[in-house]
Amino acid sequence: MNDNYYLKYTVTIEDLIAFNIYHAKNSPSMLKQWHLYQRKIPAIIFSLFLFQSLIQRNLQALITGTVVALSIYIFFSLFHYLSLQENNIKQTLIDRNRPGETGEHILELTDTEIIEKTSVHEMKTKTSSLDKVVKLSDYIFIYISSVEAHVIPKSSITEGNLEKFLEELNRLREDNSHIYDN
Repeated sequence: MNDNYYLKYTVTIEDLIAFNIYHAKNSPSMLKQWHLYQRKIPAIIFSLFLFQSLIQRNLQALITGTVVALSIYIFFSLFHYLSLQENNIKQTLIDRNRPGETGEHILELTDTEIIEKTSVHEMKTKTSSLDKVVKLSDYIFIYISSVEAHVIPKSSITEGNLEKFLEELNRLREDNSHIYDN
């Protein structure tokens, strides 16, 4: 096996959580959901108080509505949504506990495929069908679909050369524009 096109590493629950949090912060559909919490719910509440203040001709209802809507906006924007997402992700990963999801992983490149091997399964994906590769300071995420990726924690690589692996992966892919550095 050519070490340049082979990686051996370990994935933990924390690594899967890191991927899911990254995905939640960067996925267009997840961002739409966040914006619903962040903007639309406070806007609806403000509108209800505005409507009430117009009907009752009561400025206090408008002021109360503004304070309540701003409080909800700040709460969801700064604290609640991402922590709620993180807790849901942790619980989901712990509850589903799929064999092979955590533990030792081996990724190997062939001329046309990326092969992932764990203690319980082997999965082959055509390199031309990969969605994108995201390079972060601590992780590499090789998206095999819009919501699923090979999660490579850089610090847990025990065998192989990450840079040469990524160079070869990049060479094998049809469109090199899918590599993102964050």
